[in-house]
Amino acid sequence: MEPESPIDYKLVLADLEAKLAEHKAKCKCAELETAISAVKRILGYADVSIIPSVSAPPATLSGAPFIPPPPELPSWNGQTENLPDDAFFKMSTAEAAKKYLRMVKKKKSTRDIALALERGGFAHESKNFYVSLWNVLNRESQNEDSEIIKIKTLWALREWYPDRRQ
Repeated sequence: MEPESPIDYKLVLADLEAKLAEHKAKCKCAELETAISAVKRILGYADVSIIPSVSAPPATLSGAPFIPPPPELPSWNGQTENLPDDAFFKMSTAEAAKKYLRMVKKKKSTRDIALALERGGFAHESKNFYVSLWNVLNRESQNEDSEIIKIKTLWALREWYPDRRQ
């Protein structure tokens, strides 16, 4: 036998339906309809008639159009999704960053590099990989013979700027 839930779903359902009735005149309220449908499924109601259209974009409670969030990763020649998940396997942080910069062939921020390395399967145990990466890149760029250089807040390869001094 299943233990009794501490949440009174019938009360939640009544509240959501009241909010839907209150907001229905103002907007389509797809989010409320989806929530009501989910609660009805939890309660085991057989007739769950409110299932939002998959093709329609979600609406907000204010009635404003839904604006999707920006992509998580920077574009990599338009092919960030195609970055192999083992692209940086068994590489040091500096080696992986150099490889990524060679792949994209342009200056990148620490954030962009960190996201790409993680996406490319770079293994780390850092609690804050961004800070760790910045420290490695900064330390690396201080060496005169380093391939990595810092240009304002971006990282690049020395071969792209042969006349640039540290």
